[in-house]
Amino acid sequence: MSLLERIKQIHPSPDRWSMRDALVDLESGGQQFARSKTLIQEALHQQGYMELANKMANCKPSRKCCNPYCDSCQRDIFLNQRQRFQTNLSDPYSNDEAAIREHVVFVTALHELVPFDQPESGIIRFPLGQVKAAMETARKQFKAVRRSFNDQIKFVGAFELEAVNGLLVKLHPVKGQVLADMTGREIHLADRFVLVHSHFLVDLGDATRNQLRERLKKEWPTKKQVVVDPLYKDVPVNESLCKLADYPFKFPVRYYLRFNEIGLDQDVVVEGKTHNLNRAHEPELIAEMVKAAGEIGTNTLTIRMGASNTSAS
Repeated sequence: MSLLERIKQIHPSPDRWSMRDALVDLESGGQQFARSKTLIQEALHQQGYMELANKMANCKPSRKCCNPYCDSCQRDIFLNQRQRFQTNLSDPYSNDEAAIREHVVFVTALHELVPFDQPESGIIRFPLGQVKAAMETARKQFKAVRRSFNDQIKFVGAFELEAVNGLLVKLHPVKGQVLADMTGREIHLADRFVLVHSHFLVDLGDATRNQLRERLKKEWPTKKQVVVDPLYKDVPVNESLCKLADYPFKFPVRYYLRFNEIGLDQDVVVEGKTHNLNRAHEPELIAEMVKAAGEIGTNTLTIRMGASNTSAS
């Protein structure tokens, strides 16, 4: 039996944070998640971001670094998101599972594929201005959608910033085609992008799922650019909301695209050249993603349209 299967038997957790706690307990408190942290620290040092590396390394409850790539701060984001889901999506329906399933849907929208800045020096830089602009445009589109339903629907969710490269786009037949269609041009192997997208729950009010889907498609018309799904069918609503509250806040240091029948560390031939599929981001790309996420800030990433009186969107 694998370690993960053992954990699930002992602690059938609704979210990965409780699963991590169970794993640490199972292994007598040993540090099980140092690998990602080490990758981040090494990448930041390599790129000369010493102050940021030290701030993240010294993060503690009394002095949070507030970077989404920090495990501790990422957990805080998830807990806040879960509470917002509870307050705005569960409480109004008195936690009635049937009512929540009828009225609440999960939406993923792909907004823009922004290329990394690659000056003549060859040093890549995160396209901060373009990403912020893409997020601001998306917020205006969300507002337009909500107005078209007379402000009777609620959006609660967050933006996710995902690093994507040309090789992964070419190897992933579905997502790769969507991203190529979004850019309107051929994607090359050497290309590196930030995919600005969002994951959010919508309380439909009196609207239907098809009405919402058709309205969203007017804003993001590329095929498969918007996906509207019901909550997980065979999972209790509370557990479903836990999973979805965490979903936008993965902030991976590895490419998450899965390949058909291709191993994680396997050589493949693409365009006549052999490529290895070690899916960790390049160190400079990790560093730029971590630095930019901290500059953008967690408050900017969240989507609260119609969800509270303190709505920032």
